[in-house]
Amino acid sequence: MFNVAIVDDEIWVCRLIQKLIDWEELGLELAFVENDGESALDRIIEVRPDIVISDIRMPNMDGMKMLEGMRQKKIESRVIIISGYPDFDYAKKVMQYGAYGYLLKPVEKEELKNVLAKIVGELKEETAQKTKIYQQEMNIEKIKDVVSELFIRKLVANRHIDENLMKLAMENKLTNGQDESRYSVVVVKAIFDGNNNKDSLA
Repeated sequence: MFNVAIVDDEIWVCRLIQKLIDWEELGLELAFVENDGESALDRIIEVRPDIVISDIRMPNMDGMKMLEGMRQKKIESRVIIISGYPDFDYAKKVMQYGAYGYLLKPVEKEELKNVLAKIVGELKEETAQKTKIYQQEMNIEKIKDVVSELFIRKLVANRHIDENLMKLAMENKLTNGQDESRYSVVVVKAIFDGNNNKDSLA
């Protein structure tokens, strides 16, 4: 599930938004509710919600400054701004600050639901892509480990190492990115001396 923060200085608006949406149906859960931008920014930095639904005009810190603070902290939450002011230039400015959407009060259920559903779809795609990249990286690391082990076994066994395996081993950086010149291989042969019952090295 993805989490949502609601920020509005009017408590009744926060309650209305909470009741408007079937959060579970959309795969969402409520992270927190705050009633001013300053407190909200602190919580957003702490919790890093996936989605923020925020009023634009609030005491202590308005939605615009809150957005700016989020970008400075590199918080990539999708922000839906709700406002009672149908001003195109104002809405354009908000979008330039990184808001995902701009909705007018009173908030319409279907309008808000559609925006949230669109965001959830994007978040799912991003999560799937990140998971795919992670799995690919893990598979590459597993292949590197197998190649490294095979290379070292053949080297220690003094067996012929195929030219392609040698090339692949070097490309895979057997030393995990360290300077190869710092490493060397020592082959030790143990011979049992039956007279003194001790090992000697040759």
